[in-house]
Order: sequence, then C-alpha cells, then structure tokens
Amino acid sequence: KDVTVSADAATNATEKFNDYNNVTLNEGVLWATEKGVITGKGVNKDSIDPQGNAQRCEVAQIMYNIFKNDIL
Repeated sequence: KDVTVSADAATNATEKFNDYNNVTLNEGVLWATEKGVITGKGVNKDSIDPQGNAQRCEVAQIMYNIFKNDIL
C-alpha cells in the first residue's frame, strides 16, 4: 500500500492533535490521519492518545473509515 503523504501532513497533524509530538510511528499516523482513517479522540477530536488503548468502538470506527473512504 502506498503510504505517501502530502508535504503539509506533519504540520497539519501538529496543529490538529495536541499530543502528536508523542507519536512514535509518525509516517503511519500521518498517513492514517490524512486519509481519514484516524480522526482523533475526545470531545474536540484533538488528540491521538498514542500511549492509550483503543476501545472496541474506536477500532470499529477505524474499520468503518477504511471502508467508507475505500482505502482497501
């Protein structure tokens, strides 16, 4: 799968997610946020929570986003 991202992806992620600097797998997260697979957590959807655990409903939303955006 081609996981290239735009030149502005890192800047956009840093501005949108208050905890983006804590992400260790930057390329994958950048791709997922740019493609709409990951939209953020919390009321304002302004965090990624890279150290947290994903709940079943969050994984279901990720799978739905993959299907909805015709990523696979």
